[in-house]
Amino acid sequence: MNRIRFDSEPELRDQISESLSEYGWCVETEVYSVCKTGRVDLLAKHPQAGTFGLEIKYMENYSGKKLGEAMKQVGRYRRLEYNDWNVDYWAILPETENNRFSHAGTGRSAYHSVMDVFQGTVNQFGIGYLHRQNQEIIYRHVPKEAISLSRPETIDESDHRGLDRLINERQSTP
Repeated sequence: MNRIRFDSEPELRDQISESLSEYGWCVETEVYSVCKTGRVDLLAKHPQAGTFGLEIKYMENYSGKKLGEAMKQVGRYRRLEYNDWNVDYWAILPETENNRFSHAGTGRSAYHSVMDVFQGTVNQFGIGYLHRQNQEIIYRHVPKEAISLSRPETIDESDHRGLDRLINERQSTP
């Protein structure tokens, strides 16, 4: 999943879908809500890890406009119903060209600095951040609360309780 190359949002979505299927997830893309007022980019279900909805945004730059749009969409989508899908968790994948230039002389790329801010922002609303390199959906960095995408069988009831508690504390509509 971390070695995906893409030229468009649909291409990224399809490659994420393929990777998740290889890890044992049941995946469907472009899923409309029952009332047809929402269309989520990807829904994925695993018997042990649960079900998550994913909104993917390809951004041409580091502005937060598309991240804000994705957060607004997820805020709306989490109130809708989807046939055969009882969505437990929601996440966003904000993806941009990985421009690796040094940030303020720290040796850390601007890309990583911006993505850290994006992750913290979505997490404050009880929304996960799909981290492709780590192959997980992160809901909090420290202490870590995440869903492993490459090893979904490692998720247990204690993990679900912790995630549910954290999300309920933070959940609001952006």
